[in-house]
Amino acid sequence: MSPSSISLESESPSIQYRPPRAARCPIPEVPPARHGNRGHLDRLIGVFVQSEVPGTDHAGHYLLHLYRKNCRRRTLETNQINIKLFLKFLRDREGIIDLAQVSRRSIEAFVEHEQDRGIKAKTLCVRLMSVHAFLRFLAEREIIHPDVLRKKVRVKVPEALPRAIDPEDVKALLGAVRHVRDRAMILTLLRTGMRIGELLSVRISDINLKEKKIFIHEAQKTGIGRVVYFSDDAKY
Repeated sequence: MSPSSISLESESPSIQYRPPRAARCPIPEVPPARHGNRGHLDRLIGVFVQSEVPGTDHAGHYLLHLYRKNCRRRTLETNQINIKLFLKFLRDREGIIDLAQVSRRSIEAFVEHEQDRGIKAKTLCVRLMSVHAFLRFLAEREIIHPDVLRKKVRVKVPEALPRAIDPEDVKALLGAVRHVRDRAMILTLLRTGMRIGELLSVRISDINLKEKKIFIHEAQKTGIGRVVYFSDDAKY
């Protein structure tokens, strides 16, 4: 099935859970000429269609659900990658082609598979968050049994101590910078903890030199605004 056969205009109706056959809903239609955020969504759904994993229609509707919630592009991309990995595992390793057959054991087996591949615990936790949210979406629509998520599968992440750049390394870095603007940008990143994308979006009106603070309208990761403060060496 090609991406052009998908419809984004309607979502699947509520379907009564009847194991082991999962109810199917039409895959949302993807008009090929779309651009911008909607076109990006179309392409992500198209990847599900081309991969031929089980539950393609439901996965497409879940991405549409996230899009309607105004989730950021990166959130959509992360969920698409993680859910596709999970569905591909169900097909290739568990032999599941009907999502009604998914159980808690399926999730545990996916975790073990990712651990055997050497995936870091922190990355695996992010994948599990995507999988749990997707399965909750299916349970609310009575496509899978709600007992699948009665007790979530969790991975313990070791606490990482904060790491700072050695002062001598900072001096060496700044000593190699010749352009005043580049030096100011590096010092601002070091002293405020801003992300590069956030710094590049800063306008003159966002900087208060007297109070040594910068107003960030929208954080790159959370989408929430915040204020950061810089030191005297970054100011001058």
